Amino acid sequence: MSKNKALPEGGAGLFMPGALGRNLFTYPLGAIGRDFFYQFYNGFLLSFILFTKSLTPPQFAAASIIIIAIRAFDALSAPIMGGIVENTISKFGR
Repeated sequence: MSKNKALPEGGAGLFMPGALGRNLFTYPLGAIGRDFFYQFYNGFLLSFILFTKSLTPPQFAAASIIIIAIRAFDALSAPIMGGIVENTISKFGR
């Protein structure tokens, strides 16, 4: 029987040794690289549009809104798709 009942069964905390503690720290590191690439690409795209195309301010605002809308859709659809993937059981496994 475990002395600490606050921890989930078989689990470890963030600062405890083991795979779970390591995963809680290293898993978000992948998002840093992905988000860095996203910001770099969008910064390049908006700078390219701004300095090489003769767009009016409303056209530039429309391009910016499209990029923001795509990012918002991604933020809303990712948890939904994750739930679908996690709860799908097929003949090939989970």
